[in-house]
Amino acid sequence: GINAEYGRIVNRKTWVGYGDMYPETWGGKLVASILVFVSMVYLALPMTIIVSKFNKAFEKFKPEREQKNRRKQQQEQLQKADGAYQAMGGRPQPQIANSRT
Repeated sequence: GINAEYGRIVNRKTWVGYGDMYPETWGGKLVASILVFVSMVYLALPMTIIVSKFNKAFEKFKPEREQKNRRKQQQEQLQKADGAYQAMGGRPQPQIANSRT
């Protein structure tokens, strides 16, 4: 019956057992094939939903991540510049332009 077909699906999907139960008639093979296909769709459908939700959430946080990366790159550039200035004997004093003309 149907319970036996579900048992065959579990057997085929998980490779549990030694193949001692299998459909012998065309009708049984057809039902088993249909149930295998339905079980694959049943298992795959939630995965597509989960992946689409993950992608939406990932895209939401993408600008924040890019901004953090930009800040990190700017900090690294400043550290390199500080190291170069220290190698030259210190950071040069900023020159203030005279506003009188």
